Amino acid sequence: MKKEVLRKSFPRVREVVKNGVTRYVCDSRRQGFGGGRQEWFSSRDDALDRAREISDSLVKGTTLTDEERSLFLYFRDAFNPYQVTLKSVLEKALYRLQNKSEKDEDERKTISDLVDMWIAYKKEGKFKRIRPVTLTEIEHTGKTIKSLWGELQYQSVTKEHAEKFIGGHKGSYATKRNWKVKIGGFFNWCNDEGWGRGNPAKNIPIFVDPTDAPKTVPLETVRKMLEVAQKTPRFLPLINYLAIGYFAGLRPYEMRRLPKGDIKIKKEFAEGDGGQIYISRNITKTKTERYVTINETLFAFLKAYPEQPIYHKNFVKLFTAMRETVGYGFADGRSEENKWVPDAIRHTFGSMWQAKHKNINMLAEEMGNSPEVIRRHYKRAIPAEEVGPYWAIRPIPKG
Repeated sequence: MKKEVLRKSFPRVREVVKNGVTRYVCDSRRQGFGGGRQEWFSSRDDALDRAREISDSLVKGTTLTDEERSLFLYFRDAFNPYQVTLKSVLEKALYRLQNKSEKDEDERKTISDLVDMWIAYKKEGKFKRIRPVTLTEIEHTGKTIKSLWGELQYQSVTKEHAEKFIGGHKGSYATKRNWKVKIGGFFNWCNDEGWGRGNPAKNIPIFVDPTDAPKTVPLETVRKMLEVAQKTPRFLPLINYLAIGYFAGLRPYEMRRLPKGDIKIKKEFAEGDGGQIYISRNITKTKTERYVTINETLFAFLKAYPEQPIYHKNFVKLFTAMRETVGYGFADGRSEENKWVPDAIRHTFGSMWQAKHKNINMLAEEMGNSPEVIRRHYKRAIPAEEVGPYWAIRPIPKG
């Protein structure tokens, strides 16, 4: 293929001979000239005429309107003192539009506004259905975030803000870690939606207090709670909840939703087998089904009180009153020195089970957690003299 340049100035014109056929190309492609392209002609004169037409239009400025030319000159002069070219500014603006990840200043909202939008998004559940209990936790998290930084804009919340709240929280290691995750979830959503960048809670270290062992219920208090539930008609509807919690270790959330039909209890307890409780993925926190063994202690209580519910409709009121009866105050710590820990019953089961069987992997299967989570959050050292009496607890004989 032979090429011969007929016009060197912009736009160039070349004669191209290919396979014995001669054609002429007017090439108006160049950086900074939008719409430039190659135009092919069979006549040399037509190609040159087209090149002159393009050149004349550029000289006369007919490719821009009067308003466009005025804007060009205005901004060119405005950027000169800052030692930037109009081209570099426009390229950055174009890149920002094409890769927009953060809202412009006039679009920004307060943290309070963003919390409302976050909760509405979660409730909508467009891509993932969220369980009611999770939505309740999200709403509680949002309320807390509003109370902390509601009037601030996203970019004004710093690591120091998050560190002050999490570090100053009076809760355990697990509670602080959970707050870090909850707050981080909100900020990550804001990032995904383009309201800002970064997660101020992400790199906050949370240290384990060696004295912060899982809170369990003392053996005498376990006995007292079970006794009060059995001897007080008002509290009797709590007995199966307490028995399943203390002797099977189910989560409170799981017991609230456990169908009685999923308790597969046998007629007789024989050879260490009293049946199983089926925990479906629909009622468990981890979305993984499992079976929990009905041991001899739990078997005795379930057989003694088959007519009682697992979770009474007035559970919260009854359970709060019963805890006060045995020496605990309100669940939120408003009035007590002896504060009740929400997972204390589950902690007690995990600690007592491990003290008896010494098999943390099997315990993890029973409780629906990993061995590491069990070690850190659900097991504490139990004196040997308490283990036997705990598992020897039985219902009060009727009559």
